[in-house]
Amino acid sequence: RIISSELNMHIFSRNLLLVLIPLWISIISAAPRVRISDGILEGSILRSRKGRAINAFRGIPYARSPVGILRFQSPRPPTPWTGVRLAKRERDSCLQKIDNSPNMTTLGSEDCLYINVYTPNLPGPMEINASRYAVMVWFYGGSWVSGNSSMYGPTYLLDHDIVLVTMNYRLGPLGFLSTADRTIPGNYGLKDHVQALRWVKRNIAVFGGNPNKVTIMGESAGAISVYYLMLSPLAKGLFHQAISQSGTALNPSTFSTATMGRENAHRLGRELNCPTDSSQKLLRCLRTKDPREITAIPGTWPALDYLLIAFRPIAEPRHIGAFLTDGPNELSKRHAFANVPWLTGVNSAEGSLFADNIYGKNAMIDYAALNDHFVEIFPLLFGYTTGCSNASRTETSRRIREFYFDDRKIDISTIQNVVNMTSDGAFIFGSATSVQERVHAVSPVYYYYFAYNGDVKNVTISKNPQRNYGVGHGEELMYLFPVNQIIFPSGTMSDSDFQMVDAMTTLWTNFARFGKPVPERTSQLPVLWEPASTNSLENFIITSPTNFEMSKDMFKNVLNLWSNFPCRAGLSSLNRRRNT
Repeated sequence: RIISSELNMHIFSRNLLLVLIPLWISIISAAPRVRISDGILEGSILRSRKGRAINAFRGIPYARSPVGILRFQSPRPPTPWTGVRLAKRERDSCLQKIDNSPNMTTLGSEDCLYINVYTPNLPGPMEINASRYAVMVWFYGGSWVSGNSSMYGPTYLLDHDIVLVTMNYRLGPLGFLSTADRTIPGNYGLKDHVQALRWVKRNIAVFGGNPNKVTIMGESAGAISVYYLMLSPLAKGLFHQAISQSGTALNPSTFSTATMGRENAHRLGRELNCPTDSSQKLLRCLRTKDPREITAIPGTWPALDYLLIAFRPIAEPRHIGAFLTDGPNELSKRHAFANVPWLTGVNSAEGSLFADNIYGKNAMIDYAALNDHFVEIFPLLFGYTTGCSNASRTETSRRIREFYFDDRKIDISTIQNVVNMTSDGAFIFGSATSVQERVHAVSPVYYYYFAYNGDVKNVTISKNPQRNYGVGHGEELMYLFPVNQIIFPSGTMSDSDFQMVDAMTTLWTNFARFGKPVPERTSQLPVLWEPASTNSLENFIITSPTNFEMSKDMFKNVLNLWSNFPCRAGLSSLNRRRNT
């Protein structure tokens, strides 16, 4: 009987194994599924650069489609669904005008408020509240007029133990039009950011993410958006760390006055044959118009260069749901920042992108005009137009020209001078001032200077494409995301470039995971990255995958020059106050 029982048990075990093996295989090979607050999602499996499996859930609605009566309104929570919703592909980008295209050519859709989640592992039913991954939420740049989440895939960052979230948000007039009153208060694109963060807080645990360890991050306009989130009461408690790459709200042309916002809204209304004598009438009319027309028309307005953005963040009148009710300078003076660790910095030649708008094939203003009309053009390029007398603007322009060009004519031989001027004025001064404002805060500020020249360049100046002017605007992105495959499909990254991918993704994910980009010295990162703690603005210089160093007083001359102009009094006086 004992032998018979053992035989029966053996037969039962064998049969059970035969049943479980195919079931186990089907579970392993099946598309991943999760249940979030709005319903069940089915995703797909991707692979990281080093072959790690990634559970990808793409095209998840984080808000209702902002169409019809919801156009020019704050985002509403999404509508739940029944059954299984496929989340296997990115959705359309938000509507945007195509650069250098015919007048009315746009891409994307007004139905665009979707989010993507990439995670290395999904928790089991009993593991939702167990140890979880740090979360990194990415906001793309593009001057708040262009960009989409599909460029920023997970294949580099997901070689590390984090959850990556990317999203689309409203752009151009659909995202930032304002009549400077409660009818169309504005900042809808930034309110989309807040809604996405609320979605993350509510749902990220089922993807293995820690809702109490969320790092927001962005580049260019996305970095400025991160800065605004650090100032906005709407975002309080929705994130715990922040990364701003090549942008803060103290850069020029990042904020609109009420007058500018109203004038641009009325101008758009007139071109669409809408009444402008009443904000209510204008709103009703704009909601009847083709969103592609609304998006495309401002792209036909003449502008000197990339810095002049018609629709951007604005101070709203006080009301429930306002994103900001004061400008960044005023809020900075009041130390209204979220008290969270912050990592921020610039590239070595940010201004090369704008120099190409002067020396490039499709230059918005050529160098000859800049040479002949510097006094008139310079204030427009750097936002020295409001609150300044003609005499003050002239004096500011004269001093800038003298500092960067001496008595030289602005021509082909002064490309590097223009790069230096635009780097300092458009990026470094605002960045350094922002860090200076935070150095005595409780939470640390980690400041970087990215100077690694890789084999694939994002920015070349077409008048002299062979010369290396430094690391251009956005070029650090190639070492965090596989953007070169989209921007430069024929470009080939070198072994050194991929070593930089390893270094940059380690620094950034260390910050997300541990609150420090270099928690301890390693063979890969042998230099401790110390926070900026004095007005010397200690910063971490990245020159190669194996060469890092700490520096201080790197931007002292820039601050001394740009903070003592009579124009842009709010920012300049803020900086002078910090130096006293």
